[in-house]
Amino acid sequence: MILITAFIKLHRALLIFFIFSFLAGSLLALPFSSGFQRNLKTSRGEESKKLSAENVSEVSIPQNFLLVSDSLATDSALLAENLRRTMKYAGLAFQEATSKELPAYTSERMGSFSALIFAAENAARKVYGPDLIKYLTEGGILCVAMRTWCDGWPVELGLRSTVKGEFPGFIDGAGLDSTEPVYQNFQVSLPEKAFVSNGLDLDLSDAWKVHLKYINPERPLLISRKFGKGRVIFWNASCVHQKEFRGIFLFSLLRALPAGLMSIFNTFLFQIDDSPPPAWGVATGPVGNLMGISDYQFYERIWYEQMMPLFDQFNVKLSHFLCFNYRGKVDPPFLPIIDRDPFFSEILEKIIARKDEIALHGLNHQSLAVDETPSTPWPGKSSMIESLQVAQILWAKSGLAPSVAYVPVNNVIDKVGKEALLKGFPTIRGVFRLYLKGDDTGNDPFSGLNEGDEFGPDFQVEELFNIPRLTSGYSLTKTNEFSMLNGVMAHGIINHFIHPDDIYSSDRTMESWEKMYSEFRRMLMILDKALPGAQKIFSSKALVPFKKYLECTPKYGFSGKTSIKAEIPALGRPYSYLFVGDDFASATLALEGCEIVSEPEPKRIYLIKWNQEKSNITFR
Repeated sequence: MILITAFIKLHRALLIFFIFSFLAGSLLALPFSSGFQRNLKTSRGEESKKLSAENVSEVSIPQNFLLVSDSLATDSALLAENLRRTMKYAGLAFQEATSKELPAYTSERMGSFSALIFAAENAARKVYGPDLIKYLTEGGILCVAMRTWCDGWPVELGLRSTVKGEFPGFIDGAGLDSTEPVYQNFQVSLPEKAFVSNGLDLDLSDAWKVHLKYINPERPLLISRKFGKGRVIFWNASCVHQKEFRGIFLFSLLRALPAGLMSIFNTFLFQIDDSPPPAWGVATGPVGNLMGISDYQFYERIWYEQMMPLFDQFNVKLSHFLCFNYRGKVDPPFLPIIDRDPFFSEILEKIIARKDEIALHGLNHQSLAVDETPSTPWPGKSSMIESLQVAQILWAKSGLAPSVAYVPVNNVIDKVGKEALLKGFPTIRGVFRLYLKGDDTGNDPFSGLNEGDEFGPDFQVEELFNIPRLTSGYSLTKTNEFSMLNGVMAHGIINHFIHPDDIYSSDRTMESWEKMYSEFRRMLMILDKALPGAQKIFSSKALVPFKKYLECTPKYGFSGKTSIKAEIPALGRPYSYLFVGDDFASATLALEGCEIVSEPEPKRIYLIKWNQEKSNITFR
């Protein structure tokens, strides 16, 4: 407040003090969101436009975050890279500083940012205690994104060792549970075998609230507390560098603000791999044992007849990815052979009649890779190209529209395979693989930052665009549900896939088709609820809007006391989550240039569609 009052004339001091007390207090005193600048200085300490009673309502205070990391520490660098990607996807403006630069940040300079994000274990020891305390007391938000302990932590924060006066020991916490819903009514849980993170053996004062906890030993994982007009968010963990924690991280940050915005894709995609499915006219597995029918009969009479109406009930747009044969051949010559006609043609006719999307899975069921793969490695690029050219012949012969989308067999494709794909089937532009590394069940333990695909141009072959799948299967396991919620919270996307022949797979089947069908229907209900108002489109239709999305730089900020301004160039990011905290939860939203699509959490989270490049939302 000292900085602001220094800029104004004495006879207007009380008015300006009241206005900016409201902004500094109510706009930065809530639990979890993407913040707005607390004062009118840039991160370099430069003075911005002076205020007067006449122009105060015109000044925009943008959302802006400071990300602090240590490039010399591997864990900090990895965490910072994940948070960069996370915030860029969400359209959050941020600046960066190293832990060595932090001592130059006074409380006034800290106040330029909606929140400070510490992605360095030694960051706290670099901050002069009184300045950090003043920043928090006046309404600042501090997010500690990895467990850290040092003598520099102010005792006022109420973080203590379990052994009085000693350095807290480290723990390897296995499994996690949420103590409250992380989104809507979803509470997350991960089994001990699927999740391990390193934390501190902390004792907390009563001011702290636990949001996530380890299962074994039972210790806090994600905690927060109010501090003066501000708030502290503390990750007692070493897991935030993992992609699957992007959603919970963003929500922990954005819920902390009185109001905040983040961009999302708002898209629901669904793929059926191996459709038409492989079939051999045999009666095996649960189908043969319980129904006494062959795989041909199961698909024709039951799977497509029951599943297609279910997809229609939930208005799901289906993309079918087909292989012409399952002969496993990787050496030339390749013949234009379909190995299961007339069954293949009969199923294909059903799909065509529905006007679903039909896209490429391959000539045969072999991953396009020359290195070690789940299938037979190819001898080289020329063999891949020749097989894909034969697939083009069969594609045209079947009367199919050119395929733009491709799902790699076994979700595996290497650089050679990507280059062959462009050469051998040149209409392909979109590749749908996995967000997380693992087998095609999507249920493997979590993996590292660079294992799996990101959204956007491929890092090896930029002509291809990746839209990774987050979940798969007929039901949501704990890890699958966690991944689904991460996609919904971090990116506003559901991208799910299944196989018609999952019932014949030993690691994906259930005791009966009736059980699988019932679980699948329940899962569709959950997916539909998780992202209400989502655009349900064919997979290839996501390519153009996703490219526009990633090229667009939105601007979000406050104007005056209670008005949000949004600027979305060329409407490249047409959808956002709007977070609303306690101060505005009972307010009515007056919208200009935008509309409310849905309320995933009534009065707390709104799904906003931007209809004009410049829009306003006013709380009344």
